[in-house]
Amino acid sequence: MAWDDRLKNFRARRDKARGMGGPERLAKRAAEGKLNARERVDKLLDPGSFLEVGTFNVSDVPGQEEATPADSKIAGFGTIAGRPVAVCSNDFTVLAATSSRVASYKEAEAKALAVRRGVPIVYLAEAGGARMPDIMGAAGIASFGNSTYYGTRKRRVPMVTAILGQAYGLPTWNACLSDVVVMLKGASMAVSGPRVLELATGEQVSPEDLGGWKVHAEETGFADAVGETEDECLDLVRRFHAYLPSNAKQPPPRQEAREPGGDLATIADLVPEARNRAYDMTKLIRTLADGGEVFQVKERFGRTIVTALARIEGHAVGFLANQPMHKAGACDADGCDKAISFLCLCDSFNIPLVFHEVIDPADTRQVIARFLELSRTRSAVGRHRLASWPTKF
Repeated sequence: MAWDDRLKNFRARRDKARGMGGPERLAKRAAEGKLNARERVDKLLDPGSFLEVGTFNVSDVPGQEEATPADSKIAGFGTIAGRPVAVCSNDFTVLAATSSRVASYKEAEAKALAVRRGVPIVYLAEAGGARMPDIMGAAGIASFGNSTYYGTRKRRVPMVTAILGQAYGLPTWNACLSDVVVMLKGASMAVSGPRVLELATGEQVSPEDLGGWKVHAEETGFADAVGETEDECLDLVRRFHAYLPSNAKQPPPRQEAREPGGDLATIADLVPEARNRAYDMTKLIRTLADGGEVFQVKERFGRTIVTALARIEGHAVGFLANQPMHKAGACDADGCDKAISFLCLCDSFNIPLVFHEVIDPADTRQVIARFLELSRTRSAVGRHRLASWPTKF
């Protein structure tokens, strides 16, 4: 074959892969106000930074080659704010992004390379569960069941999952294994979808009741943050990424220091002297944080506890505190789960911790006064020790 013919063939195959499920399905998604898999990747990453892998992959089931461009999964590497990341994005226009052998191995290879190179993983989820006949029988399950989870459980690199639509099966496992989960309002995630549940039990359940954003943000605690739109969810992923290091051997990235969010000289006024008066712990945290910017984790879950990421003198820190506005700050079971999850996140990725408990008002004022003293000497929250990573406070 002549070189020109080879190049023409290459471009035709590439266009076919980039065309995903075809113009009609893409137009339908656009009409519904949904982004497609490649648009999500483009919006998440820095412009022009995406390097795709497995572009020409198709299903290994005979007769399915033409119907499975990229085999329903877009994978590759790019940058967010100049920092490298691996990204996998499910293409719902190709067989509802169902899990298959080829797509699973593609995802596993991308994750394995990310772990070896020490770069974070971002998983953009919307999928309809396992694909038949790929998963049929023991051989089918064994052919790809464990490969896609390679290296993610050891928390060597951060993994963030965004649930951006109806996500059943494999996306749910990825979310459960992730360090951070962002969920779109109107999305749903569960082991199996409503139709499978109906066939198995005869019970009809809506996607929202089965595993909607309220279920996971308020009851199970799986959703760490919730977005109104896909753009907002992708922005939440970028914001989380800014606080986390690229891998467990590095400190979190430092940004330019900003002024505190409030007047530190009057911070004690935020805590009432009367024991029977509640106060909002988030106001105190915002006063201490650079620019008053605080990123609450699991804000709607275990509300007796506040877990939040913020910055002090440009350094990422994690705040863990009781919230007197809910049950007088008395920690309950959900609050304990929330605190443990946050402690594991910060400990795994070298984020210093700042604790505050509901204690005697006089003691509270002493704690705040000490914090102010340290902040005036530019060493608040152990800043004088931040140079020796990893360290906990």
